[in-house]
Parts: sequence; C-alpha cells; structure tokens
Amino acid sequence: MNTQWLTAKAVARLTEDRGEGAFAIAPIGRGETVAVFGGYPVSRAPLDALPEERRRRSIQIDCDL
Repeated sequence: MNTQWLTAKAVARLTEDRGEGAFAIAPIGRGETVAVFGGYPVSRAPLDALPEERRRRSIQIDCDL
C-alpha cells in the first residue's frame, strides 16, 4: 500500500545540505494539497529495528511514538 503522495506540481529531489525536499515545478494554489504522508505508529523499539532509510523518513507523533 502506498502511504505517500506528492502533487504533480512538485518534485522530490536531494538538496546539497538538508537531504530530500519537495520543490514546486508549477504554480500551487492557496489551500491546494501538496503532499500526503501516512503509515502506522510504532514505539521506539520497533522503530530502532528498522533500516536507517526508514528511520530517517519517520515522523514522531508522541513521546514514544
């Protein structure tokens, strides 16, 4: 299941010093959805067991989540 989405008006690319970012390639209107992130909550132990790439792309939603 795909849990991420990025508008066709933007692209993801690497920056020189901040990792990946989303960059507009067409005008984006006020209130227009640009990106959607999803997934499932895990506590610290399962997170630590994930590969580095997955851990870097996680979003903390609570103290141990």
